[in-house]
Amino acid sequence: MNYIKVHEKWRKYWQENKTNKYSATASSPTETRAPARPPYYCLEMFSYPSGASLHMGHYFNYAPSDTHARFKRMCGYNVFQPMGFDAFGLPAENHALKTNTHPRDNTIKNMQVMRKQLENLGGMYDWDYTMTTCFPDYYKWTQWLFLQLFKSGLAYQKEAPVNWCDKCKTVLANEQVIGDQCERCDTVVERRNMKQWFLKITDYADKLLEGIDGLDWPNKTKTMQKNWIGKSVGAYIDFDDLRVFTTRPDTILGATFIAVAGDYPPSDNKEMLGQFTGKYVTNPATGKKIPVWTANYVLDSYGTGAVMGVPAYDDRDAAFAKKYKLPIVNAPFTDKVFGKPTTTYRLRDWSIGRQRYWGTPIPIIYCPEHGTVPVPESDLPVELPYIKDFKPKGASPLASVPEFVNCKCPICGKPSKREVDTMDTFVCSSWYFLRYPYATRTDVPFEKTAPIVNKYIGGAEHACMHLLYTRFITNFLYDKGLIKHREMLPSLVHQGMILAPDGRKMSKSKGNTITPDKYVDEFGSDILRLYMLFGFNYTDGGPWDEATLKSTMRFIERVEFAVARATKGVTRPATEDLLHAEATAIKSVRRDLENFSFNTAVARCMELLNAINAQKDISRTAVKTLVLLLAPMVPHIAEEFWEQLGEAPSIFDQSFPVENEKYLTAANIEIAVQVNSKIVTRITVPADADQKAVEKQALALPAVRVTLEAPMRTSPTKHKVVYVKNRLINFIASK
Repeated sequence: MNYIKVHEKWRKYWQENKTNKYSATASSPTETRAPARPPYYCLEMFSYPSGASLHMGHYFNYAPSDTHARFKRMCGYNVFQPMGFDAFGLPAENHALKTNTHPRDNTIKNMQVMRKQLENLGGMYDWDYTMTTCFPDYYKWTQWLFLQLFKSGLAYQKEAPVNWCDKCKTVLANEQVIGDQCERCDTVVERRNMKQWFLKITDYADKLLEGIDGLDWPNKTKTMQKNWIGKSVGAYIDFDDLRVFTTRPDTILGATFIAVAGDYPPSDNKEMLGQFTGKYVTNPATGKKIPVWTANYVLDSYGTGAVMGVPAYDDRDAAFAKKYKLPIVNAPFTDKVFGKPTTTYRLRDWSIGRQRYWGTPIPIIYCPEHGTVPVPESDLPVELPYIKDFKPKGASPLASVPEFVNCKCPICGKPSKREVDTMDTFVCSSWYFLRYPYATRTDVPFEKTAPIVNKYIGGAEHACMHLLYTRFITNFLYDKGLIKHREMLPSLVHQGMILAPDGRKMSKSKGNTITPDKYVDEFGSDILRLYMLFGFNYTDGGPWDEATLKSTMRFIERVEFAVARATKGVTRPATEDLLHAEATAIKSVRRDLENFSFNTAVARCMELLNAINAQKDISRTAVKTLVLLLAPMVPHIAEEFWEQLGEAPSIFDQSFPVENEKYLTAANIEIAVQVNSKIVTRITVPADADQKAVEKQALALPAVRVTLEAPMRTSPTKHKVVYVKNRLINFIASK
């Protein structure tokens, strides 16, 4: 079979017959099932069109998740699986700068390539619901969201120390700084004082914490969010004019120094670094003067950026005190209250202003009379102009575009200036799942009845950025009465990472990247898809192995041969053993596709094929079952097999098989026969056979009798028997 032509044939069929068309109320026009189906919203994190094409990591996200979506459709759900592009932001702009193209032109070109790749993949997407964040019909509503936050006092501007990446020429949110480096370019981040826009995510710290435990998310991700929010209950204590935060005010009698955050180079903190400031403060519990030191283990984002050093009761304080020869006092605990009880958080407000061109314009006007004025909602969108010189300069390139900057105050009509910073791209992606169901509407961003995402799939690297920001936004919208659910992403799955054959992360700089297009052109997307399902545990990933890819090809060829036999050869009803294998496979594959255990689902299909081939004359019904089980995993090829079996397309309008519980227990089972604990043969016995029947059947075999007689030269009746029901019988010769 020419799988490439098969893919082209069925993609054309799907397009012409609108089999992937989503309707909130109706079934597929070719479907025979009742139209009243429960909704199921399956969503993959959408991609950045910053590169020229999708890479293997994208395929490892999209192909298996589409398999899950197709499975749920066959289970009777009205599946909504949209796809779009997260097109604004630094990745797309940096790629445009690198390729000497305009980010809009470059992004549109890349999106066209990626859409074609996604279509080739066989994704069950209704492209009528596509969204692109850099188009005005989308970012109009991102600006609307900003205005709701602004009117609620949660979007504000202030002069504050911010994270500055000198290579990217922009401010970064705390979450975008990894180990003191820019998460995009690894440049060491500077701290600068700037007037900057923030979203007050800290107002939602407690609500974000309260909601975590109720989420069906990986435990590691939930723990990361809890730690990032970093709630600490303790007290503020004033040491003269220096306020510290401590979770252990009862240890104040042992405080022998104060440690404050300092300006230190990136460090893993294995080595304690510090410097005496020359200042002393008074310990309010002892009345003694104690020194103030800067220390690299103190974070300015924790508490007040100052802690009391109690080396007798804290390991880090002890290590610091020993290195710098500071006193260690084994003082008793005290019940006396010093300071003010308080709760602090590691979480800081979200810095969203970017001094770059390619982003959503912030809808704010500065009037000489009325100050900071929000753009009226009726004037949205504030469109991003197409400019030639968009290179980063340390200030927004929009500042040098008079036709954009100069405007009139919407209150008094006086000449005013627009805000020239653009929004962090994470603002665009913080709410996109709400927009998808309403992407064809222009009158509202979404409705209060917006559906939750039943299954959300994407990378674990977004735990404390995208996934935290989305929870903040949905909590806010819920409190404003704009949506019905506080948590819109209740169930989350992380995919693993496809590594290079050498086990290292794929990287262009390492020269070990593998592109999917090569394999799609050679084998077809279904074979690549099946390899990704079978060759890896989905949540773990692993190294690329072309040998396994070819073995999946051989498996499909064996299925093709079975289909041909069922179509042209002699067929017979399934035997009891095959009916058992069929029921077991259905139950297992159904469970595995539900739980994203794709590798075991493929293995079960392979076992069923072996059972089909073990029967002398092929069972047409069993082959049809196998093709139905494989359909979500190899959609194009399954459609072709289904048609060859004489069935009407589309296979995805059929119901996923349901096991016959009657056959889950095998009528016959195979057990090992041992003599003196060594296997000499295997026998098939009725599943309900007792020990005497099994023993009689085994002893009737010459191989057992001869082996048992040989060492003792005696009657085979002189032996002991060890019987493990449904597993083995062991004859042990005795004198």
